[in-house]
Amino acid sequence: MERVDVFIPYHIKDRHALPHAVRSAFRHLVPRPAHVVCVGAELPADSAQAVRAAGGELLDERLVAEVPHRSVMPEITVNGQVRTGWYYQQFLKWAFRRLATTPAYVVLDADSLLVGPLVLWQDGRYVLDRSDQQHVPYFDVFEQLLGWRPVPGESFIINYQIIDVALLDTLIAEIETRAAGQPWHERILAVIDRTEVSGFSEFETYGYWLSQHQPTAFIARRGANHETRLKRLPFRHLINPWMRLRGFTTVSYHQSKRS
Repeated sequence: MERVDVFIPYHIKDRHALPHAVRSAFRHLVPRPAHVVCVGAELPADSAQAVRAAGGELLDERLVAEVPHRSVMPEITVNGQVRTGWYYQQFLKWAFRRLATTPAYVVLDADSLLVGPLVLWQDGRYVLDRSDQQHVPYFDVFEQLLGWRPVPGESFIINYQIIDVALLDTLIAEIETRAAGQPWHERILAVIDRTEVSGFSEFETYGYWLSQHQPTAFIARRGANHETRLKRLPFRHLINPWMRLRGFTTVSYHQSKRS
C-alpha cells in the first residue's frame, strides 16, 4: 500500500492546530497520504487558507451524507453535558469510508501532530496502535450491537486509526443485519446508556471486531502519544527532536472539552 487517504474531523477550537496536523501527516505518515481532507464546519478565511497552504483539503461536514448532521440528531445530554457532537464525530469517522479513494483510510484527531514516522502499514498488514484505556460501557454496547462480548485487553482508542474500507463495510453490515436493517448509527444511539458520558467507541468497536474476525490482518503495537493540556500551543516547542528522542510519535493538544 503506497498511498492512503487521511481524514481529519475538526471542531472550530482546533483551527490553529489543524494546518500543523495536516503538514505533519504529509511529513511523517506511512503510507504516504494521497489526500488529507479536513472535515468540519466552515473555518475563518485565514484558517482555511492556512490549511490549504499546508496541502490539506476542506470538506463541509454537511456533505457527508450517510449520517445525519449534528443539527438534526437527537440531543444527547448527560449530567448537563451536551454530547451530541461527540457522537457525531464518531459517526463521521465510519462514514468517511464512503469518501475514501484508497482501499483503507486513516482518521487523525485534529489536535494531534505527528512528530516522527508513524507507520500504519508494515509487511502487508495494518498496524493498530493500542493504549491503556478501558471503559466498560463500550463493551456493553459492543455486545448489544454484535451479540458477543470481547475479552478486554489493551484499548484500540488512540488519536488515530487506519481502517480498511471493505472490512468496515462488513462490520457495519453485521450491525444492521442484527438490527433488522436499522441504519447502524441509529442502532448505536438506540442501545447506548444515556446516563454514560461516553457510551460508544468507533475505534474500540472496529479493533475488537477485527481481532475476532481478521486477527492476521493487523499488527498490534503500543502507541506512543504524548498528551498536553497547555493553554497555548507552542508548535515549535512540541515538534522538535527531543520529543522523538523520548520515543513519541504523536503529540495531542487538548485545549478544552467539546460538546
